[in-house]
Amino acid sequence: MPMQMGKNTGDDFVDQKITLPTILAWQDGDAEERAFWQRTLGEADFAEGDLEHAQALLTAHDAVNRSVAVAHDHAVKAGAALAPAFIGDERTCTAGPRPCRRSTVCRAPRQLGTVSHFAAAPY
Repeated sequence: MPMQMGKNTGDDFVDQKITLPTILAWQDGDAEERAFWQRTLGEADFAEGDLEHAQALLTAHDAVNRSVAVAHDHAVKAGAALAPAFIGDERTCTAGPRPCRRSTVCRAPRQLGTVSHFAAAPY
């Protein structure tokens, strides 16, 4: 997972970062689980095995997969919001600081309004 995320497992937990997966797990959790999150992320009171317990709670509440789904939904909405910036038969992109032709500069997929097009655009 560190190769995919660019950081080590548990870094956010130790740094007390409140991430969407932890928010979802807290929201779905019972009083005991919420007390765990408060002790660890709220008060930085860590004990042996807390990282493993946090991972188990995230898994039990499917918090990571649900967070990925939320991020995907936002990316699709962002792509749809940017799609009107692409005009003309040649798919000229006017969203960046300078217009570019998708076919010669961006080399993005033909389907406009997708996340991959905007991620590949050079602006």
